[in-house]
Amino acid sequence: MDSYLLDDGLPISISPEYQGDKSIEEVMASRDPRIYETFVSDSLRINGIDFNYSTTGYATHKFLNEDIMDDPIGSSNLNPTDAPIIRFGEVLLNYAEAATELETVGGPALTQADLDKSINVLRDRPGIMIPHLEVAGGQPAVNGQVYDDPARDADVPSMIWEIRRERRIELMMEGFRLDDLKRWKKLNYVDMVDYPDINRGAWIVKADYPGANLDNLVLTEGDEGYIIPVSASESLRTFDDPRVYLSPIPLDQITLYKNNGVELEQNPGW
Repeated sequence: MDSYLLDDGLPISISPEYQGDKSIEEVMASRDPRIYETFVSDSLRINGIDFNYSTTGYATHKFLNEDIMDDPIGSSNLNPTDAPIIRFGEVLLNYAEAATELETVGGPALTQADLDKSINVLRDRPGIMIPHLEVAGGQPAVNGQVYDDPARDADVPSMIWEIRRERRIELMMEGFRLDDLKRWKKLNYVDMVDYPDINRGAWIVKADYPGANLDNLVLTEGDEGYIIPVSASESLRTFDDPRVYLSPIPLDQITLYKNNGVELEQNPGW
């Protein structure tokens, strides 16, 4: 949720429009409209209250087919709703990322023209219409204001950070995140011990839900606070094995190659 910009094009830590996160109304106020297309924006879905709850309280509805959502087939594995395999937005994001990364390997620097034919095409769509991303001296800017997100990974240049943010929010729930983290060698972002905020859901006050059974809901401050989806320490996801950057080669493939006189070496660590 924190990755989504405000509708002034600035991150939550910089924009004067950000209202906080103590209610769904605050979280959703004045945000990049793509957040409304991805998440239910008018209510939380809480374990112990809602049948179709989210472990964080924030429910997604991207690709929801509202015509059949209340029918049995709408929630079954036979749902006939089409899903995109590739779409123009992904192509534009691929271009933007490649254009930004080129300079890091001795190529030309990112230009405003690069952004205007990629990221800003996405931002100009009807219903989105947030300020253009600009490049000023190699740094990100909006409406002439150069900025550097305080939440940025110090190992990632500020412009690349913004391009990756755009990719994350545009392609949310479309199955790209794991491969992206592998490409960037940033699987450590999924570590709940080093990055505890990823194990933090919506802020609620249990007293606001009289009669509800919220005994199984763990909050950061007792009877109020942020929902902690994974509360048992032994269940916290950690990243301590770099072998997962590469998948194991199937044993039958190793055997097949061996039977044909070729030794296929297993990936490191597997």
